[in-house]
Amino acid sequence: MAEPSLPGQLAELLLLTLLANAALLARKAVSATLKEGSSFFLEGIRRDSPPGLQLENLSSAGAYDLGGTCLVVGVQHFLGALLCLPEVTRNVSNDWSAALIRHAALLAAALGLTQVLAAVRRHLAEDGPKHMPLSLLAYLVGLHAISIVNCVPMNLHYSTEYAYVLMVFGMHLSGFAANFLSPLAWTIDDSYLPHLPLLWLIGTVDTVIAVAVRGPLLIYSIVMMKRLWFLDGAWLLLLTGTVGTLLTVPVCILLLLGSLGRFNVMMGRAQIKDALAPSAAGEHGSRRGPVNGEMPAQVDAVETALERELQRRAVQNVGQPETVRKIYDASDSSAAKGPAVPNVAPEEVAKGGKPE
Repeated sequence: MAEPSLPGQLAELLLLTLLANAALLARKAVSATLKEGSSFFLEGIRRDSPPGLQLENLSSAGAYDLGGTCLVVGVQHFLGALLCLPEVTRNVSNDWSAALIRHAALLAAALGLTQVLAAVRRHLAEDGPKHMPLSLLAYLVGLHAISIVNCVPMNLHYSTEYAYVLMVFGMHLSGFAANFLSPLAWTIDDSYLPHLPLLWLIGTVDTVIAVAVRGPLLIYSIVMMKRLWFLDGAWLLLLTGTVGTLLTVPVCILLLLGSLGRFNVMMGRAQIKDALAPSAAGEHGSRRGPVNGEMPAQVDAVETALERELQRRAVQNVGQPETVRKIYDASDSSAAKGPAVPNVAPEEVAKGGKPE
């Protein structure tokens, strides 16, 4: 198989970027589906926002646009991870597997360029900072920096290095988790108990990817590649790789912390039933009482679920102001009158008569 050339790599990168932009046209349809089909999406973003990103401050339009964009990009990252599998497992010829890795690396860079350029356009548009704040734009740049900076020179000179193979595979897995699994979790209401198993599954997969890819795998790949560049005297690659590393590593740390935090919260939801269940040691099925003078921590989760249910019912009554007013008026008048007093004449009471 022919060795990769610089014009060929740049041409493929341009082609993949155009295709990724074409695929991104579907984000409007995906965003509309999220808006119509998931009433919990905005609350899910506030619940799962990684530290420092402040996604809870996004406008509703910006939140739905971000969700649609991420889901479209996340699917393509999954396809990129599949392209890496032959070379990761070394189960096919080196020529074909190395070619697939080069395609996967260029795909990662193309997706990064597409997502960053879309974010820049969104930020520079009218009221852009409300829909795409600078912190989120910087996060997207950092997420894709190492792929954009290194893909072409690494494809030309080091595409068969296993550390590079692992880095490309890890970038696609990390992109899939950040762009697909996270927005998918935002659509699921954790206060509805039947949803919990799916949230536990998503949280577990996301956490495994975060711990493995954004931890040891990323560190190993970066250290081994920098060692290789230093020994070969590839000073330009060493410089650009260092810049990409400085931008990507902080974002990976934020994603790792966000994944661990969400995993901890989701696993804590498993105790809701325990907080509501009758105590095994109690009598007549009485509910679990204080432990050492304090109520269980899971009661907070129960209260949150009850508050959300009350909010839903309040929303359902928005279109019935007269009915709601009558209910409140009746309750207020009853409270003002106090407890009902039997209509008994004083002489009947003196005679020991019974109230009517």
